[in-house]
Amino acid sequence: MSERSTAGRPAGGAGGGDGDPPDTAYFADHVLRAISDAVLCTDARGTVTFVNPAACTLLRGDAVSLLGYSADELFTLLSAALEPMQHPIIAVLASGVPARVPPGTILVRHDGSEFAIEDCTAPVFDAGGALCGAVMVFHDVTAAHQTMLQMTHQATHDFLTDLPNRALLGSRLAHEVALAARHGTQLAVLYLDLDNFKHVNDSLGHSAGDRLLGSVAARLRECVRRSDTISRFGGDEFVVLLTLTDNAAHMVGIAAGKILAALAAPHEVDGSTLHTSASIGIAVCPQDGTDAESLVRNADTALYLAKGSGKNTFRFYEPHMNEEAVRRQQLQSGLRAALGNGELRVHYQPKFDLRSGRLTGSEALVRWHHPVWGPVPPSRFIPVAEDFGLIGVLGRWVRDTACAQLVAWQQAGMAPGHAAVNVSARELHDPAFEEGLVQTLRETGIAPERLQLEITEGVLLQDTDAALAKLCRVRDSGVGLAIDDFGTGYSSLSYLRRLPVDTIKIDQSFVRAIGADAAGAAIVRAVIGLGQSLGRRIVAEGVEESDQLDFLRRQDCDEAQGYWFSAPLPAAEYASRYG
Repeated sequence: MSERSTAGRPAGGAGGGDGDPPDTAYFADHVLRAISDAVLCTDARGTVTFVNPAACTLLRGDAVSLLGYSADELFTLLSAALEPMQHPIIAVLASGVPARVPPGTILVRHDGSEFAIEDCTAPVFDAGGALCGAVMVFHDVTAAHQTMLQMTHQATHDFLTDLPNRALLGSRLAHEVALAARHGTQLAVLYLDLDNFKHVNDSLGHSAGDRLLGSVAARLRECVRRSDTISRFGGDEFVVLLTLTDNAAHMVGIAAGKILAALAAPHEVDGSTLHTSASIGIAVCPQDGTDAESLVRNADTALYLAKGSGKNTFRFYEPHMNEEAVRRQQLQSGLRAALGNGELRVHYQPKFDLRSGRLTGSEALVRWHHPVWGPVPPSRFIPVAEDFGLIGVLGRWVRDTACAQLVAWQQAGMAPGHAAVNVSARELHDPAFEEGLVQTLRETGIAPERLQLEITEGVLLQDTDAALAKLCRVRDSGVGLAIDDFGTGYSSLSYLRRLPVDTIKIDQSFVRAIGADAAGAAIVRAVIGLGQSLGRRIVAEGVEESDQLDFLRRQDCDEAQGYWFSAPLPAAEYASRYG
């Protein structure tokens, strides 16, 4: 079928006359020119002998310019990516069986534009059964191809950050592990979790949380090479896959530090300045695992140890960490059980006025005595409660118990003063916190001024304005507020003027330093003077020696607590001693 195939057709049309059979060649020629699919024919040598208008349009040429090309030349012009035997026409002429363009083949026209085709190419035989050419029928599937690519991208990328999702990370990680084994190289998996991200969602809403995640993703991209993979693993968790050259494992710690520094810089979200930090666990292949699953699992284990070390840090995986992870899981399970079976107790440490010596109140402190493990220190189970989402339930239980106990002491004729209860940043940022506080006051019958909430400066690391507004509402309800561990947090002096607190508690680390060096005494002296000049009551905690007590009295400190006076006591013993 060539341009010459129409020559000599009868002038009268498709038939030679009334009753004559139709001119088959003429009819076929018109059909091929009329159909919307592109048709391209060659002879047995692969020379193009026919192109229909649809093929000319698709190839952006004309019959004159396309005829005479060999199929090999034509496809070489269209796409240098195709190897000769991949050309369907060449393959058909060589084998005598139908062939197709490989799926997803992108052709490039002479003007630089790209398009994708779907084809069916078949051999043509003459009347004697000899191969005399090939015919290729094809059409443009660029739109469908783009849709498929888009759907594939959506299936393998996180919709919020456009980072590779867990499925794509798994595929890439398995590939890189195989390459590392083949070439004797290393790779590192960094498992990253944002610290206190829930506070943003709870206080500013999920929309602000989403934008913060977008900001985090953008900064992560700036911290690694284009050849590395960053994945949003789920929620506020990210995984970074770093490929390493020989003897470059020491660079992993540098990369982790760079990430922590980048994320710690303030994030501007919806007109608010948000601060976040991250904890990172690191596993290196091959020493920490030789498959994707074990590397991610061990990096996750190291992450939990990093969070338990104070957050905003990174830890490399070590074999003993698995034992620690098991212990943490056991603690979490045990603590859940303890909340319901009476293993927890509240002990009370008295506070005294340093001028009059009278009892002013007590700090309520939770204690846990496990039936098998024995006493579990708060330094062990409080971080577990934070990490596993139990701190809200635990804090509410301590507050309710302390308030009910204070009311019972008052009804028994005691004058126990106030009860101070610690409130974590996670509790305070819970949207249900204020409602829960109102319920505590109503159900226990305690006067609001008899309850004092002790907070740390860390509550202001997220959404400062929202935290301050909530604290002001708490203070306006009559409940007292104290800032705990003063001087150990962030921007202490700049926040002090704005904090709606009644009391400042000097951290015990400064109290211990009073007799150790002049600097420690100077800090305590400065905190007392500054706080009292702002009208706050000053309480020193952790007093253990008479020299410390004498110094605090000379500096006119208001109150003190510590083992010099009394250890935290069970309720019955406290009532017996101070009732």
